[in-house]
Amino acid sequence: MRVFLVDAPHKVWPLMRGWTPNPGILPLGAYLEKDFDIKVVDGTVLENSWRDFEEIMRKEKPKIVGISCVAACFIYDTMNACRLIKEVSPKTVIVAGGSHPALVPEETLRSCKEIDYIVVGEGEITFYEFLKAFEKGEKDFSQIKGLAYLEGDKFIYTGDRPLIEDLDTLPMNAYHLFDMSNPGYNIASEGKNSTAVTFSRGCEYKCTFCSETIFWRHRWRGKSAQKMVDEFQLLKEKYGMVTFFVGDDMFNWNRKRTEEFCDEMIRRKVGVNFWIQTRADFLLRDKDLIPRLKEAGCYQIMMGLEHHNQKVLNDINKKALVEQSIEAMKLVKKNRISVMATLMLGHWGDTKENMYDFYRFARPYLHHYGQCIITPLPGTPFYKEMKRLGRIKETDYSKYDYLHAIMPTKTMSLDEITGTLMNLHRKFYLHWRFFLQTIFPEHPMIRPIHLHFLRYAWYTFKQEAFGAPEWTQPGYQTYEEYLKEKETSNAKRRMQNA
Repeated sequence: MRVFLVDAPHKVWPLMRGWTPNPGILPLGAYLEKDFDIKVVDGTVLENSWRDFEEIMRKEKPKIVGISCVAACFIYDTMNACRLIKEVSPKTVIVAGGSHPALVPEETLRSCKEIDYIVVGEGEITFYEFLKAFEKGEKDFSQIKGLAYLEGDKFIYTGDRPLIEDLDTLPMNAYHLFDMSNPGYNIASEGKNSTAVTFSRGCEYKCTFCSETIFWRHRWRGKSAQKMVDEFQLLKEKYGMVTFFVGDDMFNWNRKRTEEFCDEMIRRKVGVNFWIQTRADFLLRDKDLIPRLKEAGCYQIMMGLEHHNQKVLNDINKKALVEQSIEAMKLVKKNRISVMATLMLGHWGDTKENMYDFYRFARPYLHHYGQCIITPLPGTPFYKEMKRLGRIKETDYSKYDYLHAIMPTKTMSLDEITGTLMNLHRKFYLHWRFFLQTIFPEHPMIRPIHLHFLRYAWYTFKQEAFGAPEWTQPGYQTYEEYLKEKETSNAKRRMQNA
């Protein structure tokens, strides 16, 4: 049986100007293809996004589609894709998965009747069992754990499925199901031969704002060092990829794995560059390993610091100290590795004045400024608390991207918060230190990345100052634009046939 795994067309963030294969579909496709004929459709890199997407669905009329939604800000794209599929192929069964549908399955099912089922949580075994039952013509899926659906108007959830304990039992990610030569697949700041990889799932901390730790049930599981290096080698040797963003929430959760990974990368002389994400306290724990990580190819470390105020860190259950943040930034900088930190403004007690404390707190140490806005992602404890307090003022999920304010503070409106974020970015990237880091980089990878950010800053300045046109994503149009275009085309056809 042929199964379509789909990612809807999305608008790319202008700074990134590129896309990567869906991190949920990669392992899912690999797991399913042992028994099913898998076809991947990635709408974002199609030549004419929505038009080509509709043509594929109209031509193929698939029996079953698995559609992934990796973030709340993409849920409307996912729903629109489902509506388009049902319009051209009404008998297609649609199964959704990914972070947002899994965290609010009932809301998603009621908001989009075209979605027939939702896989809640880890998808490989649940979707495999569903497909086996579907292939046999079964109608009752109530015994398949990890599945949500509506039975009439009644919401059904079949219960949690046990997590896969050993990720090494999963096959290599199915990169061959994607057109890896597509020019849309790259991270512009990192260069053309760049992509994202993921070597672990989850985090055992319980930060209240984090959807990842909820999705993975506060557990961390990782592939072995051998499997990690195998994947790097495959992507380099078969697809020419040499620069990677490692999407693990906590790269060095397991110290032994980190040690073995460094040893294996150095032993095999893989010769790739990568950057990772982690916590400040874990970097301090593993400070003796940082030179080894650099030798293995690590050129940037992003730390989830979140805030410069200890009370705020306590309020979001970060389980971290401000002093650790400062010490960790100094440590990474000392090792001549690019330092990046995520910092979230827009908490209830933040004011316009103290928001600039973010800048003063991190500027001396950072190469890149991951400043964003605290966002109450549906399904998280933070969302539930903010909703209870009545602070959520923006309900358009497309703005739940950490760049738009969703809640006011005591003293600031949504627009003021969003404007302050933009001003802080300008202040950071137009500072003399940033230019100095570009001219005299502490790591060879820093200069080309900085030049990309400077080009983006110049491009943005021309837009704001002189009304220069916005960057246009190749082949992309909004769903609404596509519907208007289609209606105009249909109207012309009707007139010609009249």
